[in-house]
Amino acid sequence: MAFTEKGVTVDARLRTSQPHIYAAGDVAGGPQFTHLADHHARIVVRNILTPILKAKADTTVLPWCTFTSPEVGRVGLSEMEAQKAGVAHDV
Repeated sequence: MAFTEKGVTVDARLRTSQPHIYAAGDVAGGPQFTHLADHHARIVVRNILTPILKAKADTTVLPWCTFTSPEVGRVGLSEMEAQKAGVAHDV
């Protein structure tokens, strides 16, 4: 199995370098959010049970929030990512 500093290397369908083994949640790298782990788990189950209807993990629009005072939240691209991609944006 292939690894990085952030976890197991997976493809868009959350398969590891061993095609019969999937990874979901924190071990699959990326942000460590409960709602993302749940999303990954649902994709893995769907890909295992319905081989014809393969689903991909898309975290392009991933909501997150930090509960401080005041709260901080985000969804989608950051300002810097939008500028690099040439996407019109509001902040």
